[in-house]
Amino acid sequence: MEKKSEKRFNRDLALKVGLLLFAIAIAVSPVMFLSARSNLPINTVDASNQTTLAPKKYIRVDLNDRPLHSGAVPFTIGDRALVPLRKVAEAAGATVSWDKPSNSIKVVCGDKTIKLNIDKNKAYINDQETTLEVAPSCVNGVTLVPVNFIKDPLGINVNWDSQWQTLHVYTKDYVPSPPPHKVSQPQSFPILMYHELGDGPNNLYVRESEFREQMKYLKDNNYRVVTLSEAMRMLQDQESMDKVVALTFDDGYVSFLTIGWPILQQYDFHATLFVITYHTFLATHLNWDQINMMEADWNEIGSHTNNHPALSKISSFQLKEEVAGSKQLLESMLQVPCETFCYPGGDYNEAVVQAVRDAGYKFAVTTKPGRATLKEDVSLISRVRIPRGMSIQSYAYSLKEM
Repeated sequence: MEKKSEKRFNRDLALKVGLLLFAIAIAVSPVMFLSARSNLPINTVDASNQTTLAPKKYIRVDLNDRPLHSGAVPFTIGDRALVPLRKVAEAAGATVSWDKPSNSIKVVCGDKTIKLNIDKNKAYINDQETTLEVAPSCVNGVTLVPVNFIKDPLGINVNWDSQWQTLHVYTKDYVPSPPPHKVSQPQSFPILMYHELGDGPNNLYVRESEFREQMKYLKDNNYRVVTLSEAMRMLQDQESMDKVVALTFDDGYVSFLTIGWPILQQYDFHATLFVITYHTFLATHLNWDQINMMEADWNEIGSHTNNHPALSKISSFQLKEEVAGSKQLLESMLQVPCETFCYPGGDYNEAVVQAVRDAGYKFAVTTKPGRATLKEDVSLISRVRIPRGMSIQSYAYSLKEM
């Protein structure tokens, strides 16, 4: 029976993969499809290697050990990283001015003056002309410039983390924060479970007005809103979990991008998105380019399997494909580790949990109600469900330790 099941699954899998590739070829441009990032030496400058026609790849950038948000997700073209000019320059003590008629930008930092134009490869440092291999870009009103061009004039240091596809930027006067204080008593924190945002036929849909009010409540009451893995590491490291909240969104709906992300950006909040990898060609779900962009803007991407089956009711072969296979696909497309998993429908048994452990996930969440603690298995973490129609009073109550 299991051999027949495996043959039938292989046929179904081949059909689904074929449909997925066909949908990607039609719906996604070549540049988007190639947007999964690669391990490239960001600090290397080779004048013989012109990269202006290379595909764009989203990357993470942090500034003085804090996630950098500017309204435009940084990216590389070839191995040239472009970063938000104003945010970096002002952190380095520079002033930035914009001349709209000439479409030019001037940056003054000490005795250095930088002049450049959007989409132009010619730039100047103290009136000395230089040629940029990649021209500055304007995205959502934000100017992104090659980090290697501004590095020396602004006196900043940059380091590239290939494992997490992250560019670390440090100003010359940056002093790292002291390590956090350890807490000895047992702690817990809430992991909030969302699905769809907007109007819909059931209570898995949280209205935009409700979600906006909930995020405002967290900000106004000084909650620290982080990803699942970040919160779990804080708990394991015995950091204070007072007013720490993790946001999770199941299924990878496109409503996170259209509704949730702009609200989270407003408050510098981050979330964990559990993606169904074979649903990325559906109009209702995030595609790979959007998933890359969400990850680069400091959201965590976790696995919700390939097809969202009831894991306790499929063969061992199918189980491995759904659990380990989805992890491999996510890591291949995003080029960063996939550390978190979410059981579809909260369905699991002993074999399913062991498959999650064997696949190498560090943390896995259930639909079991409750706060996350060190007393529970890190492969069976509890969450707090947020349904539609929840009053702000009930929402506030759900955050508190019982």
